[in-house]
Amino acid sequence: FDNVEGKTSGGTELDTDSRPFKMFKKAFEIAMYIIDNTGFVPIEVKSVLGNHSQMVEFSVFWALSIIYRDVRHIKFDVDERSRKVFVYGKNLVGLAHGNNIGKAEQDLWLQNEFRQEWANCDYAEVHTGHLHQEILFSEKGGITKRTNPTLKIIDKYEHDHAWSSKKVV
Repeated sequence: FDNVEGKTSGGTELDTDSRPFKMFKKAFEIAMYIIDNTGFVPIEVKSVLGNHSQMVEFSVFWALSIIYRDVRHIKFDVDERSRKVFVYGKNLVGLAHGNNIGKAEQDLWLQNEFRQEWANCDYAEVHTGHLHQEILFSEKGGITKRTNPTLKIIDKYEHDHAWSSKKVV
C-alpha cells in the first residue's frame, strides 16, 4: 500500500497483517539486505513503479541510491518511469509492472521505446508482475514475455478473486 490508511496508489484498500510504518521499515531493510548481499559484484538496481505503492517504492529506492552513492560498482536507475530495460550480452530485457500497458502496446513498447538496444541484441524478453502469478507467454514478434509471481503469500483480496500463488503459508 501507499499510505497510512492501507490503500494503494489508486485508492484500493488492502488487508494487511502489519502497520504501515513497520512495513515501510521492513521493505527498506529487505532491499538493503539484497543489495548488501549481492553488491560485492557490479550491480544495477532498477526501480519500476507499479500500481500499489508508487510513493513508497520511489522513496525506498531513492533513499537507497543516496546511501550507496559512493559505492562505484552499485548503480541505481530510480525515477518514475514504468518501463525500463537492461542489456545482458546480446539479450535485451524489458521491465514493466504491466498494469498500464494496453493490449495493443504489449508487443510494441520494447522495440519502439528502446530502438537502439533492440537493434543491438539478438534476443528479447519482457518481465512483468501485475498479474501476481507466474506465466510464460509464447514468443511473439521475437519477444518472450514472462509474468513473475508475487513473492508473498496471498492476501484476502487475492483469495477472494481466486488468484493463486506458489508461495505457501
